[in-house]
Amino acid sequence: MVTRISDINKLLEEVPKALRLSCHPAKLVLECMGKFYFQGSNSYTKDSHMVRGRKASVLVLECFLLMRIDIVEIEKEVKEEAEKAALAWRNRLIAEGGVGRAYEMDVRGLLLLMGCFGIPGGFRNEDIRDLLQISDISKVSRALRRSNVLMAKIPAIIEGMVKQNLEVDAVHIAYTFGIEDRFNPRRLLTSFLLDSRESLKKRNEKSQGSLAAVNEAKRKHLFDLTSVIKCLKCHDIDPSKLLPGWKINEKIMALEKEIDGFDKQIGKNMARKRKSDETESSRRFRNREAKR
Repeated sequence: MVTRISDINKLLEEVPKALRLSCHPAKLVLECMGKFYFQGSNSYTKDSHMVRGRKASVLVLECFLLMRIDIVEIEKEVKEEAEKAALAWRNRLIAEGGVGRAYEMDVRGLLLLMGCFGIPGGFRNEDIRDLLQISDISKVSRALRRSNVLMAKIPAIIEGMVKQNLEVDAVHIAYTFGIEDRFNPRRLLTSFLLDSRESLKKRNEKSQGSLAAVNEAKRKHLFDLTSVIKCLKCHDIDPSKLLPGWKINEKIMALEKEIDGFDKQIGKNMARKRKSDETESSRRFRNREAKR
């Protein structure tokens, strides 16, 4: 796998078939994964000589899910070893500054490991949520949907995200796991957009005439609109069909133009002030020279 890691699509097709021929595929996968999770985040950098091995280790977990692990009996000792590995993996991430500072592949590997062998008792829904938010889960959605343990957790995780006003991330996860029929994306995103629009209105009212404050409010609203577009684009959803009447792309273009105009004006003002300061400094220098 390491020598052919550049041909990922071929490996995703062939490795699951090969694993089905093994008498103990779960044990084989865990042995193939090795102990790389003990190694620091530096082993995930592009210039690291170990990165190909890391990719192969994470890929074999994805392949194990794709071979339909629901029909595989995982030995008790293998499951226990995998749970110890997951806890050790998480502890290293925490020691290195937390999941938020980890490399995407590092986080994805831990998520896939638990999807394969189960979630240790030390993991909360919030921990799994963080892994889902950092990982590029759209790349491995086909494998993640094969994990019964993750599928059982996802509804509660999405509900928790909605309560925390993380509607866009919630919709992204719902689409990824194919349960958007249980969590209406249109309703969630409409609620998010309404809140964002109301927040823009309140920020403008509190700006007290400050153009900088108004511009900052527009930037926040632009970020919200862009996050919705990115989410829908990731899942090939047409925003004009899912959210008719919002005209999000048009609003994004208008906000970008307004913000760009403000930034240019600020730049001109700073240039004028700098020139004025330089002129004043030069005048004072000439006056001092004349008095000598």
